[in-house]
Amino acid sequence: MNAYGHWFNLMIVVEGLYVLGDRNAVAKLMPLTEMFAASEVTVMPSAALPRAAAGIAAACAGEWDAAEAHFREGLALCDNTPIRISQGTTREFYADMLMMRNAGDDAARAATLYAEAAENYAQIGLVLYASRLAEKRARLPFV
Repeated sequence: MNAYGHWFNLMIVVEGLYVLGDRNAVAKLMPLTEMFAASEVTVMPSAALPRAAAGIAAACAGEWDAAEAHFREGLALCDNTPIRISQGTTREFYADMLMMRNAGDDAARAATLYAEAAENYAQIGLVLYASRLAEKRARLPFV
């Protein structure tokens, strides 16, 4: 079994590679993120982070159903914790997945999630996160 530090670092690597735009590298980490999300390992600051990492990796691999399931579970977890940064980032990355998939009402759902993430970032003073998010919101089609 992997040590806590390995799992925590996996989350950091997944998010970092994703933010840098290396979706292929993130997709290759999907098997590990699936193991992590299915494990009983609890990672602070939020139990939602393993689900978000698995959702990001699944989205990068084009596994839309798995990605959406991870993000929905991640949102349920982070909305029940006092760790507010996870509430914003999980919404932002879920919205990113919807924009990648681009099916049906995905753009409208993404716009809602981005707005909720922006409100979260503004409330807790995450200026750099808000700046990154503003660029994404500017690329949204009219919904």
